Amino acid sequence: MAIVLAEFGYGAVPGPFVPSAIASALISAHDPHAKVLAELSSGAAIAAYALGPG
Repeated sequence: MAIVLAEFGYGAVPGPFVPSAIASALISAHDPHAKVLAELSSGAAIAAYALGPG
């Protein structure tokens, strides 16, 4: 897995893989039939990360 992630870093994947995978896992753990995952994967919805203070 480490080798695959290292190769992703060389440009094979056009975006942050680990944060996206973590967000998907959290959404699906909360609601396995989440509509938002289908919308994100189809491009119908756009998401962004945001951190609060602290």
